Amino acid sequence: MNETLAHKSGQFEGASETDLRAILDRVSDSYLTVDADFRISAMNAAAAHWGGQPV
Repeated sequence: MNETLAHKSGQFEGASETDLRAILDRVSDSYLTVDADFRISAMNAAAAHWGGQPV
């Protein structure tokens, strides 16, 4: 689900950033966020593996 839609639907309501990171690190799909300058600001383990970065 798109993160924006999830926030609007209240799916993440009450979850801490730590909780969300723990969940995203356990999924097999790659997940990353970029800032306004298109720099990667966060990624999960699957994205790191896909990009050839150490986990």
